[in-house]
Amino acid sequence: MTLSEFYDLVNNHLVYLDGATGTQLYKNNMPKKVCVEKWVMDNSDVMKKIQRDYKNAGSEIVYAPTFGANRAFLKSHGFADEVDALNKGLVKITKEAIGDGVLVAGDLTMTGIGLEPMGDAELEELIEVYKEQIKSLVEAGVDLLIVETMISVAECRAAVIAAKEVTDLPVMVTLTFGKNNKTLYGSDPEAAVAVLQALGAAAIGINCSAGPKEIKGLVERMRKVATIPLIVKPNAGMPKYDEDGNAFYDQPIEEYVADMKDIVNAGADIIGGCCGTDERYIKALKDSIGSDKPHHTNYCVDQDFIRDKNYSTERCLVKMENLNSSSFKILQKDYKNPTKEEIHDAVIDSIDELLCTDFTDTEFLEQILRLNPGRAVFLSKGEEISPEIYSLLKKYGTLVY
Repeated sequence: MTLSEFYDLVNNHLVYLDGATGTQLYKNNMPKKVCVEKWVMDNSDVMKKIQRDYKNAGSEIVYAPTFGANRAFLKSHGFADEVDALNKGLVKITKEAIGDGVLVAGDLTMTGIGLEPMGDAELEELIEVYKEQIKSLVEAGVDLLIVETMISVAECRAAVIAAKEVTDLPVMVTLTFGKNNKTLYGSDPEAAVAVLQALGAAAIGINCSAGPKEIKGLVERMRKVATIPLIVKPNAGMPKYDEDGNAFYDQPIEEYVADMKDIVNAGADIIGGCCGTDERYIKALKDSIGSDKPHHTNYCVDQDFIRDKNYSTERCLVKMENLNSSSFKILQKDYKNPTKEEIHDAVIDSIDELLCTDFTDTEFLEQILRLNPGRAVFLSKGEEISPEIYSLLKKYGTLVY
């Protein structure tokens, strides 16, 4: 699927995703603390029924159960060398379950690797982990990619960069937010949108987190900044806990549908369900809301984010007109004979600052833009930008000032 085809689909009508996978597997007697991906391979009939039910309920995009099938996560279960086999096998299960007429999304999520400065891993290590999984998903024939249940904008960036360096398939990204309306790593929804849509995500949004009523405000905030499709895939209400401490979700379907109508009116383009939802929720959504969107959209592939004036650290959005000299860090090209190590340390140390640069050495410029977890600004000073520099600025979603 091309990005143009993806936008044609979303512009045409409200698009329906599937519902929960994990909670559905547990309902079908999957044990706790197993490697989910390995269990699904050994119990494929269970997965096929779940996915077939979603197709019959009206899902247009179904997620392959490759959620944790990256090397870092599989290593914790002793299956690090089965990345390729598991991803291809799980996509095959999905394709056999749903047949033609429904799109298959290759599913990726957090790796568990601690990215510097919060952890010890460097960005390239994380990118390589994602690249390995993405290559297998592409070879397996997925139609698009979904990076979901993310708690770090920096790790979202790593996944999107990895995808762009492997494939032209559309990449959707959804994050999870807490009660403070921030990700676990402290990013607000506007920052996530500004960074990731400029980087090249095909769609952005929210999954898991809470029920639709609780995340409506987040959807409205994202919609004000987003110029790409907005995805919303919430839980069936807030979690409750049984006497053994196990979470469950029980928002009535009718109430869920009513709340999701408000989500669509707030600007969602692509909807589905997360924890606690099943095919009944998806069918009820489609029967009640239908395919018509209350808002007109004209998403296109040639958006120019280079001058859109939304500037961001990893954690917060700042409008260019609100910048002041004390709020950002400038890495200038007269930095005396910098080494790669010095550039690396300077960027990593500026994680909470707004990063500006006027470097025109393409090697150093790419290092700066690649490492910066937010959205950097290139200080052009009114000078003409060379094609080589422009290509780098576009690749990393850099704002030109």
